[in-house]
Amino acid sequence: MDCLVGTRAGAQGIPLDAPHRTYRDDQHKPEMIVALTRFRALCGFRSPEQCADLLELLDVPDPRPYAAVLHARPGEAALRQAFTAFLTPPTGLLAAVTEAVRRASAGGGPYGADLAAYAAITHAHPDDPGLLPA
Repeated sequence: MDCLVGTRAGAQGIPLDAPHRTYRDDQHKPEMIVALTRFRALCGFRSPEQCADLLELLDVPDPRPYAAVLHARPGEAALRQAFTAFLTPPTGLLAAVTEAVRRASAGGGPYGADLAAYAAITHAHPDDPGLLPA
């Protein structure tokens, strides 16, 4: 059975509600993965409070306003606002956060394993702003 995904299926003229269509939207799925070997994945979002605590732990000036938003607003709205802002970071923020993560990951603590994973990912993809909200 063919896996009819996003724009490929749309280009073939297959309706969104066709029973043999795997995904019912016209978007491609770059986030889809098939594990061939053991891997670690970051899945879902932390609570806004945990996100704010983590930003404060890193002690980088530019994200501090987002930490305040995450503490003050309800869950989904706060996460959406912070996530959207991080996708277009100010110049130098990604490098500053990456360096802060590398320093903080050496200290262990409640976020030690997550920070170490982030540091490894930023080593492979140093200019990816999608890593900031991770």
